[in-house]
Amino acid sequence: MDYLDDLHSNPKPSVVRYLEELEGFLNEWPDDESKRDWRSRLRSKFDIQNWSAILELSLGHILKDRFDQVEHHPVVLGTTTTPDFLVHTDPSSFYVEAVVATDDQAQQQFTSWLDGIVRRLETVTGPVSVWVQPRTGPPESRSHLLALEKRIERFLRQQLQVHCPRNLVDRTITFSETVGNQPVIVDFLVLGENEGEQSVLGMYGRLGAVEIKTHERIRLAVATKCSKYGCLDVPYVVAVWPVTQFPVNNTRVLRALYGDWSIQLSRSGPVSQGRLPNGAFTKRKGERIHGRKVSAVAIYQEKWTEGGCQRQLYIYHNPNAVAPLPPSCFAGLPQLLCKDVGQGYHCEWTDCEPEWYA
Repeated sequence: MDYLDDLHSNPKPSVVRYLEELEGFLNEWPDDESKRDWRSRLRSKFDIQNWSAILELSLGHILKDRFDQVEHHPVVLGTTTTPDFLVHTDPSSFYVEAVVATDDQAQQQFTSWLDGIVRRLETVTGPVSVWVQPRTGPPESRSHLLALEKRIERFLRQQLQVHCPRNLVDRTITFSETVGNQPVIVDFLVLGENEGEQSVLGMYGRLGAVEIKTHERIRLAVATKCSKYGCLDVPYVVAVWPVTQFPVNNTRVLRALYGDWSIQLSRSGPVSQGRLPNGAFTKRKGERIHGRKVSAVAIYQEKWTEGGCQRQLYIYHNPNAVAPLPPSCFAGLPQLLCKDVGQGYHCEWTDCEPEWYA
């Protein structure tokens, strides 16, 4: 039974209201291809499809409730892909992209299967690492899965052989095809030598699939969205819904975005502590910082109560962003502002601190 089937079979008034709210969120948008896509994903047998549709609809509702002009799937010059939303507001318009960070078993199995395809590409020239981030579930039938395997392998070989690996560094390439009337979409984040995480699914030529922890899932979700649209002329926000085995909290988000906490001991000097430069906002290679195209990350949370579902966004600003997001855009919401003070980052919450939902 999938996620929404489980909800539809639940007679609790709060669940009934939740489903009615989702239908209301759908009706806030015109009857077009996007609305049909949302309905299709809500009816999918795969949880990841359900969750991604719920996140986009809920996020769209939150944005439309706060801002007068919200555009869905705006056109971006220079790319055929489109962010989920463009918010027109003062002092700065900004893009919003939604992504679910999950470690559910079915999605892990699909990701591991994709990782196997990546690791078989031994003839690819150049030391590259490939991170795998499926946006849909696998095909339902085995025959379709076998056909998909050949298509993905051919796609990756072409992308990694025809193009110079250096030109692919810090780029997301997206596989998108319909297999047996079912869309299959997978993002592959390609990095140069030594730029990949040692514990991330899909490392080409290095490691097999390993368990992803909550902070690593969030970090990977942001990384795969970072360079998807090239250089944007306005701030770019990635909204993440962590649907993971271990609940998300501030410690795990800080670790995902700003780096792992490290303590260094010295026989002759004082103990030093700080964050390693491996977060989605802080990862470095030499003097270069990855993730600067993301202005902020919005963590989406749902809290179930007897009265229904409470939805909240917590905003984490990127201190290294090329185009910083003005805090006034989300005034009244919990926002973490960080400044690089040389020996680390000094962070403060504005307005209020978040309430984390288990």
